[in-house]
Amino acid sequence: MGKQSYIEYEVNINVVESDARYSIYRRYRTFRDLHTVMCSKYGSAVQFLQFPSRKLFGSKTESVSSERQVDLQTYLNRLVSVCCKLPGSPLYKSQSRSQLETFSTFFQTSPDLS
Repeated sequence: MGKQSYIEYEVNINVVESDARYSIYRRYRTFRDLHTVMCSKYGSAVQFLQFPSRKLFGSKTESVSSERQVDLQTYLNRLVSVCCKLPGSPLYKSQSRSQLETFSTFFQTSPDLS
C-alpha cells in the first residue's frame, strides 16, 4: 500500500447530555464541507465563525498539522455552541449523540474498514 497522501485530524466530541466523549477522524476538506453546508443552512450565525485557513505549503508538516488540529477542534466546539442556540437546529433542545448525528453526518463515527 502507498503512503497516505492526506492527513486526518482527530477531534473530540463531548456529548453534553450523557457526559460522554468520542473521537472522530476527518480530513480538512470534510471540515470545510461541513462549514459550507452549515453556512448555507444557518446563515450569518455560522458565517461569522472563523474557519481555519487553507495552507498551500507545508500543510503536511507536524507543526502545521498540530496547529490546524487545535484550530479545527476550536472551530467545531464553537459551531456546536452556536447551533445549540438556534431554534431551527436539531441541537436546540437536545445535545445528545443522536441529535449531533441528525445535525450532520459529519458527527457519525466511521465504520471500521479494516
